[in-house]
Amino acid sequence: IPAPTGTNPSGGFIAGRDYLVSLPYHTTAVTANDVLADLPGGSGTVTRLIPGVTPSFQFWTGLFGDNFPYTVGDGLLIRPVGTSAGYLPSHF
Repeated sequence: IPAPTGTNPSGGFIAGRDYLVSLPYHTTAVTANDVLADLPGGSGTVTRLIPGVTPSFQFWTGLFGDNFPYTVGDGLLIRPVGTSAGYLPSHF
């Protein structure tokens, strides 16, 4: 399987903005911390929605929140702390 060549998001990150992303199916991420570690600088916030009758959410900053498991195909809200180029998530 060839490696993807584009970054996510294609235009890069702007500090303090939220980006809705879904990692590629061949990602190696299994937890929110894995996703966070892949971000430029390894810092920011990763959030996921927990659907249900009363929807809720989980977040992880590396220090606060829950280091929740990541399921391939889940949409994540990523908020980087700094402006930087996009990233290419770790993959097989």
